[in-house]
Amino acid sequence: MELDLSKVSYSIRDLKRGIIIPTIINEELAFLMGIHLGDGNLFYDPKKQQYNINYTGHLTDEANWYSNFITPLFFKMFHIQSYIYRDKRENKNSIRILMKSKAIFTFFHSCLGLPSGKKDTCGVPNLIKNGSEDIKKAFLRGYVDTDFSLTFTRRKKEGLNKYPKICLSTNNKQLAKDTVTLLQELGYTPYCRYNFYRPRYQQPHFSNEININGHEQLEKWIQEIGFSSPKHLTKYLIWKKYGFCPPYTTLKERETILLGDLLITDIPFRKNAKGL
Repeated sequence: MELDLSKVSYSIRDLKRGIIIPTIINEELAFLMGIHLGDGNLFYDPKKQQYNINYTGHLTDEANWYSNFITPLFFKMFHIQSYIYRDKRENKNSIRILMKSKAIFTFFHSCLGLPSGKKDTCGVPNLIKNGSEDIKKAFLRGYVDTDFSLTFTRRKKEGLNKYPKICLSTNNKQLAKDTVTLLQELGYTPYCRYNFYRPRYQQPHFSNEININGHEQLEKWIQEIGFSSPKHLTKYLIWKKYGFCPPYTTLKERETILLGDLLITDIPFRKNAKGL
């Protein structure tokens, strides 16, 4: 599908850097749109007249993925070099990609329909909803890679963590509803609930939840859509090999297990390890 680029506006710096803008929507662009709705943000600073495109992920679990996968994808698609910041301050655990480009900003916002500022009320862009199955799958892969979690839960009190769930919790009801519609169109049967109360930081908070549950739906996901983020893929590979995946493991632990340098039985059981 060809895109209407009439609203794309280039700065002088964009032209000097040779910024390019895609003319069609393909699977790579749909995947990037999913990543953007998960981890991305568009912000215009009127004082500095700067058009910022930001992505924020987990410092340890996503650092290599951001550096070796996301930034090269941006360079391939837009011919732009990204700045990568690793926030190592106390109680900070994020990695951030920053780009400044008026052309990419206006392309994302005016052509693709991605929101500027907060993403509390946006939905899935029409380009995705009206796209082919392959476009929808690519979008969902990017969105799930960034905003969903893959967990394996116990069905019995003393059992192993082997029941798979692909989960999302978000305050954006419209985006949750649109995502459920895409999943249903592709043959998934997600469990969902909307506007339920969940205490957060001792403040009133209403959330929306999507769960894609069970062995069959996980295998369907792997075969038809898949994961590109190691934080999800390593969990799946451990579950596939051992029949379960211990909760709250780090990416490094999972990679070491898969390399054969650490026994899965040597992983300590953790009741809670927020952020892992």
